Amino acid sequence: MRCRAGQYDTWLQQLVAEWGGPAGIETFAPSLADDPQARAWWAGLLRAASSPGAIRGLLEAFRDTDVRPLLRRVSAPTLVLHRRRDRAVLIGAGRHLASHIAQARFVELDGSDHWVFAGDQRPVIAEIASFVGGLTA
Repeated sequence: MRCRAGQYDTWLQQLVAEWGGPAGIETFAPSLADDPQARAWWAGLLRAASSPGAIRGLLEAFRDTDVRPLLRRVSAPTLVLHRRRDRAVLIGAGRHLASHIAQARFVELDGSDHWVFAGDQRPVIAEIASFVGGLTA
């Protein structure tokens, strides 16, 4: 999530306060936000995966970690997929990532979901298949 530290901290406080419920689903998977089954599944996954305190520590570490200086060192072919209306991470961040990795291929996809398994998965799978197929050819 690319935003000012204060915005990030506000978002983090809200996420931790809502932990145990379907926290963040509106941001990370808006296409699933109104689906009661998806909300219940996500809430259960969050409860099983981490405590509110542990997720706070992890997300604070993410906030404080900057890997941008290391991107030029990536030498493997890289596929960066990003949905145009992603609510969690601005598309400019995906473009920046790909533009600083020598062999990166950047693909913009339609949609607003951040999670790869939410929304229309067919273009995601097609792009991955094409990318991997090009590596083995």
